[in-house]
Amino acid sequence: MTHSLAAPLALLVRDYEELRARGEALVLATVVATEGSTYRKAGTQMLITAGGALRGLLSGGCLEVDLIDRARRVLAGGRPEVAAYDMRGEDDLLFGLGSGCEGAMQVLLQRVGPDEGWQPLAQLAALCAGRQRAALALVVDGPEAGHGWGPEAATAGATEPSAVAAARHQAEVAAEAALVETE
Repeated sequence: MTHSLAAPLALLVRDYEELRARGEALVLATVVATEGSTYRKAGTQMLITAGGALRGLLSGGCLEVDLIDRARRVLAGGRPEVAAYDMRGEDDLLFGLGSGCEGAMQVLLQRVGPDEGWQPLAQLAALCAGRQRAALALVVDGPEAGHGWGPEAATAGATEPSAVAAARHQAEVAAEAALVETE
């Protein structure tokens, strides 16, 4: 691990590698959309172990208990799940009252373990270790939900879903623009 990696990504990869060494499946929770005031924004990720331990936070603690329960279902069933939270209403007594969470958030929960080839985290860790630039996409809705796309899939000749192709193209354009700005 190098110090030049963005801190959240470096911590995610470090935690993943530590948890993978135990050989137990875990859940990757990814914020996929937010509206209003939220502690974290889209793209933020955390890991949840089978025992309910958290590596990272997505809120100030107001959502994590529910996310742990949902993660247990995802681990047991293997199917990804999208959890939607809306804490914007005045009568939201469960999540919004005095918690500091006053927005809406959608979180994709996906199982990552030996049965999934540790993807997408194995690919992310390999890219970081090799200090490679890459565009990675994650499908969050539809029949391909929870599946990612990156360089390994492309070289294996896999057929890319159209939603992933569009996201990959967008990410590649943004990455190219960032390279031009730094030159």
